Amino acid sequence: MKSGDLTESFTQSGRLGIAPYVANTGALHTWFMIEFDQRTDLPDKVGVTPLLRFFTGSALLETGWSVTDNRPSSTSPTVSNIPEQEFPQ
Repeated sequence: MKSGDLTESFTQSGRLGIAPYVANTGALHTWFMIEFDQRTDLPDKVGVTPLLRFFTGSALLETGWSVTDNRPSSTSPTVSNIPEQEFPQ
């Protein structure tokens, strides 16, 4: 890679999402999201990826499929080490 290649590409992305229901702390949460990304170095400069996100406590599963590239999204199941906190209801 030449040093000039870094200035010739640009990437930005954003997500919009909605939760179909309100869940209490520690319960299963579900989000429907859509991700838009723009990459100047690809033929399809704008990518679209619908996503599903499920999480409970510190466990998160997010999955999606890029409709632009016809491939799975780069998300994967994760578990964070953040301790659960109780919040007043």
